[in-house]
Amino acid sequence: IELLASISQYKGDIFSLLGAEKPQTYLILLQNAAEKRPNGGFFGSFVKVTVSDAKITDLQFIDSYVPGIVRPDVTLQAPDWTSHFLS
Repeated sequence: IELLASISQYKGDIFSLLGAEKPQTYLILLQNAAEKRPNGGFFGSFVKVTVSDAKITDLQFIDSYVPGIVRPDVTLQAPDWTSHFLS
């Protein structure tokens, strides 16, 4: 409750970040923790997310291994549990 009370002053900013006025696009960098140097200074795998009205409206996985060129028939499917917020 204290956290909610302290962030209530930023309500306008939070709604803006969640796409209340217009869609917002974010880039989320991914790294492979199993590698010795997960990114090595180059982020080759990331997710591009667009949020509108607090819902994810677009989700694109971009991978440095370029599966779309090597195997164009390969697709990435989000897990079933994500269906309630990936509308």
